[in-house]
Amino acid sequence: MQLQATEREYLDIAKLVEEQSQLREEIVHRMLELEPSSRKRASLTKKLFPGILYQTLHRKIPLAPFNARSVLLSWCTEQKSIKRLSKEQARSIIDGINATAPEWQAQRNLARLDEIENIFKATNVRVHPQAVITFESKEGKADWVTRKVHSPIIVLTDSAEPVRFNRLGVFKKSDEERHWLKAYKPLVEGSSLVYKESDLIT
Repeated sequence: MQLQATEREYLDIAKLVEEQSQLREEIVHRMLELEPSSRKRASLTKKLFPGILYQTLHRKIPLAPFNARSVLLSWCTEQKSIKRLSKEQARSIIDGINATAPEWQAQRNLARLDEIENIFKATNVRVHPQAVITFESKEGKADWVTRKVHSPIIVLTDSAEPVRFNRLGVFKKSDEERHWLKAYKPLVEGSSLVYKESDLIT
């Protein structure tokens, strides 16, 4: 959504967006205090804010940088997350796996845990649309930011000329294998636990 505005107007709007985000964070904080259980919190949200999902309370108004030059939509298919775990956290996950594993395999899984220095949990972020927004930085150089597309992006420019925009194409699953985890090896087959070979304790 593109609107014409001066830089001063943009700064005023950006301030309102930030204030609104802080209010949302306060609501989320209070909700967590009122109801620690995520299931009950979802029910409470539905009661207090009909028609609004709890997750949307976390979302900021998607305001693009001033005088954005282009908004290019695409599918994000390979966003991954690697999180380092403590030995205790990893053991908790392995204990869950071992609960249904044969005794010999359970022993092997625990032995692997003792052999590794640093353990990570690898998770996939589901496929979602994203926007790459290009703009001119304060230094006059071309810059860009990536935003999730959960609602219309607001573009404010001092020109009535439309910014470059491409629509989101139809998502097609690629048959090409992704090698984003090539630096990691599975700690326990079939689990999300991984490690780097250099982290083997010798």
